[in-house]
Amino acid sequence: MADGTTTDEKERRKDEDPCEALKKRYEKCFNHWYTEEFLKGQLEPKCQDEFEEYRDCVVEKMQKKNLGRVLEAAESASAKQQ
Repeated sequence: MADGTTTDEKERRKDEDPCEALKKRYEKCFNHWYTEEFLKGQLEPKCQDEFEEYRDCVVEKMQKKNLGRVLEAAESASAKQQ
């Protein structure tokens, strides 16, 4: 790897990531909703709680790494589009 980290080390870190379990839970919920409901015409969104938990975890992680300005820029750009 270019940064000196092996693939095994990256996988281990990924498994230790507190957001990873929330991501998997959200993806499982979303994929079920998409294939079993949305594609069959049931358009009511699901998995909002799972998404919000995952998003909050990612935001917290970004803030701990002093990446809050990235979030602010994204929110600003999103607001301008609306």
